[in-house]
Amino acid sequence: MVSLRCDDINGLLATVAQTDAIYLGVMAAASEGLKDGSLVELNLKPRLRATARFAYVTLAGRTEAPAMAYFRQFLRAHLNE
Repeated sequence: MVSLRCDDINGLLATVAQTDAIYLGVMAAASEGLKDGSLVELNLKPRLRATARFAYVTLAGRTEAPAMAYFRQFLRAHLNE
C-alpha cells in the first residue's frame, strides 16, 4: 500500500481518476469527478461511521508553527478516546 500526499488537490484527484487508487478525503473536493463519472463513490457495508471532528492541515515543506508542540500536547492530554 502506498500513501500519496499532495498540496495540489486537483493533481491528486487526477491521479486517483487514472489509477486504482482510493481517495480518502472531503467529498466536496471530488464532486466534479463524481458528477462527470471519472470518480465513483465506494459503498461500504457496513457503512463507514467515522466521527473525526478535528483536523490540522499543513503544507508540505513548510516549517511547523512553534505552537504546534503545545497543541499536540494539549490534544494528547484531553482527547484520549
